[in-house]
Amino acid sequence: MNLEERIEDIITPTLEDMGFSPVRILKTGKALQIMVEKENGDAVSLDECSKISNALSAVLDVEDIIQDKYMLEISSAGMDRPLVKLKDYNKFLGNLVKVEAKFPLEDFGYKKFKGFIKSVNDNLITFENSSNNDLVEIELDDINKCNLEITDDMIKNLLRK
Repeated sequence: MNLEERIEDIITPTLEDMGFSPVRILKTGKALQIMVEKENGDAVSLDECSKISNALSAVLDVEDIIQDKYMLEISSAGMDRPLVKLKDYNKFLGNLVKVEAKFPLEDFGYKKFKGFIKSVNDNLITFENSSNNDLVEIELDDINKCNLEITDDMIKNLLRK
């Protein structure tokens, strides 16, 4: 288990008690970046980020798994949130995403594309490329990054809330 996974295991109960869940955890240089979202789907406020920071600072200080000094950065996932785990792909099935594979896709020759999430089976995610309708299958571990693409429909749905 890597450092980010260990941190996620430690902070998740505290986040869940507060009504949040972790989206992505990155330790880069002197920064520990924790991206969160509300479990009910509402936007995360700056005040809530501050409260989360205070709570997680205490938890991380007690656990003491990061030996060097670091700056804790809490942020909201936002509308164009990254998809990191299989549950993210299932949650946003049918949505338009921007995908970057770790290497050019064997049958297609490209590694970046926009497409709709069509299905999630085990670790295999199927996308429909929005520019040419190719069905692209990629293992989760072969995805470098994937973010929701902000669309008019997404904004309309948020405004309805």
